[in-house]
Amino acid sequence: MKTILTIFASLSLLILYSFLPPSQEKNDDTIIWSKDRPLTWDDFKMKAPQSSQGAAWIYYNLSLNLQSEGNTVNINTATFMIPKKSWVKNGSKSEELLKHEQGHFDIAEIHARKLRKSIQEGTFTHKNIQEKINKIYSQTFSKLEAQQKLYDKETDHHRNKEKQIEWNERIARELKELATYSNPIIEITLK
Repeated sequence: MKTILTIFASLSLLILYSFLPPSQEKNDDTIIWSKDRPLTWDDFKMKAPQSSQGAAWIYYNLSLNLQSEGNTVNINTATFMIPKKSWVKNGSKSEELLKHEQGHFDIAEIHARKLRKSIQEGTFTHKNIQEKINKIYSQTFSKLEAQQKLYDKETDHHRNKEKQIEWNERIARELKELATYSNPIIEITLK
C-alpha cells in the first residue's frame, strides 16, 4: 500500500514549507531553482508595496514531499520562487540588484542541498521519520534564515559592492561544493 506523508512546519512569512507537485516543472505560479535558469526582472510580478523601504523582494519556498511504500521513502525537495509574490520598485531595476536577489534564491538552494545531505546521512524508522525530518528541516531552516540576514547585512542589500562580490564568490563556491546534493529526489530505506 502506498502512502503519502507531507510534513508541515510553522515558518516565517518569507519562506513556506509546502507541498510541491512531483513534476518539479515551472508553471505560471512557480520558478524551480536551476543553475541554467537565472532570474530576470520579468519574474518579479507583484506590485511593490509603497510602504516598503526595500528596493526588491524575492519570495521563495523550500518544499519537501515524502512518499512511502513499505520500507522505501522517496523524498522530493525543491527550492522555488513565487513570481506573483516577488516585486521590484519602479526605478530600482539594475543588474546589481537582480544579482543580489539571485543570491537570496541561491542561498535557499544551498540550504536545500544541506537539507538533502542531512537526510541522506540520517537513519530513519517508520516511527521516527516524521519527527527526525521535521528536526532536520527546522535546523536547516534556522541556518538559512541566519545566512539570509547576514547576506543582507554584510552586502547592505547589494550597496556594498566589495562585500557583494565576496558573497557572490562564496555562494558560487558553496553551490559547487554541494553539487552532489543537487538532485531534488532522495530515496531512503527505513530501518
